Amino acid sequence: MNTLQFRLMTILLVMGVFVGIGVLNAEAQDYFPLQVGNRWVYTPSYGDGNRIDTIIGTEDVNGTFTYIWKREESALDNYHEKAWLAKDGSDLKNYKFWGNMGADPAVSMNQPVLWYKLNPVVGDSWVSEADFGNIHFKRTLYVESINETVTVPAGTFNNCIRIRILEEFTKGGITEYEYKKHWLAPDIGPVMYSGYTLNWASVDFSQQLVSFSNIGPMHIDINANQDEYGVGDTLRAYGSIYNVGNCEMADIYAAVQLTDGTLLFYPDYSTIAHPALPYPVNICGSPFISDYLLLEYTIPITLPKGTYTWYAVLTPPGTDPYNPGNWLSFDQAPLNVN
Repeated sequence: MNTLQFRLMTILLVMGVFVGIGVLNAEAQDYFPLQVGNRWVYTPSYGDGNRIDTIIGTEDVNGTFTYIWKREESALDNYHEKAWLAKDGSDLKNYKFWGNMGADPAVSMNQPVLWYKLNPVVGDSWVSEADFGNIHFKRTLYVESINETVTVPAGTFNNCIRIRILEEFTKGGITEYEYKKHWLAPDIGPVMYSGYTLNWASVDFSQQLVSFSNIGPMHIDINANQDEYGVGDTLRAYGSIYNVGNCEMADIYAAVQLTDGTLLFYPDYSTIAHPALPYPVNICGSPFISDYLLLEYTIPITLPKGTYTWYAVLTPPGTDPYNPGNWLSFDQAPLNVN
């Protein structure tokens, strides 16, 4: 591996430190970041496969610039929905909705529906209502906490909002009820969704955040040339950096986590506690920028089998990568060696 490749890998390594520590401390800023390319992956307690939420694009809805949020459940659940979202002051509102089990084609709201208050206080409550064909939907939300600490597979998040939700679906004079709670972390978005039995008596299911890539206009995704590797295969790992079109400079930091939990730091591959070294990049002029080759490596017979996890983070030039408040973007990806 040449020096440039090692330097690029250095970036990925430091990110592993953050996940190894597993704690994110962020001041309350934005509880639902809206930017094309933002992506949240959740693992469900019922084990049917991951849920993936993505901001897939933008659209003008009756004069309001909105971001199109797409929810995609596992193939077994076969449920998808889209919401056209925009921020109105400190409120997040839904201007249009589509679901593959009802609202087809997409339904524009006569009045935008208030999804979340993004600067709430404990005790805040609001009601949202909308009609989808012959179904009347009513949603009552109540803020229970604004300083919750939540631990999920993606890490530990402080200063989370906890919202209690009652959803009512009325059709033909018959109303069905669903009892839920949502947890939203500052600068991350929703980190956990939970469903409950009657009157929130006990947890029925949960969907917990596994990974996210959603902070700032510029973001990085980790990709590889294949999903599974065996002895003799050549691994090529890339960091794909995207931008909204502005000229930006950033530092990339990186880490890889071995099957035993050890974090390796670059550029030398052999140390467990290498100092965090940045790889500076200058990104300009295109939404899709380029793929940076982070590692090219032929799998030897001596390499332990299992799952290796890569981490990458972007920060403004010269800022402290150990402070999650400096992160422009974060991503992680598994690589399996069989």
